[in-house]
Amino acid sequence: MSAKAKSKPAAPAQIEYAGNLIVQNFWVKLGFSREELGALAKIAGIFAQKKHQTTGNAARLVLTTALMHWDKLEPLAFADEKYAETEGFAHKELFCAKTIAHKFNLPKAAVKGGAK
Repeated sequence: MSAKAKSKPAAPAQIEYAGNLIVQNFWVKLGFSREELGALAKIAGIFAQKKHQTTGNAARLVLTTALMHWDKLEPLAFADEKYAETEGFAHKELFCAKTIAHKFNLPKAAVKGGAK
């Protein structure tokens, strides 16, 4: 039997739903990197009620806040792409992962392939 056949099957993707209770919801499926999920888990801890401390609620909070303050964020939206290229990162995603891991004090082993 090959090593591949002996390995455990991949765990099913974890899915959370966090919607608006007042107005109609339009659902969008998003995938988060390990670093993004770790950051959202830390942000989820700010909710007072334990039942609201989910990454789905944290993602809604971050997205809603970003949309409300887009005028301040717009100049930054694509600036990181140029900075990541200048710093020698293979992809902007690697720069983002490293930056998020640093800001949220996440394990360094999770980020691979950064700038040389």
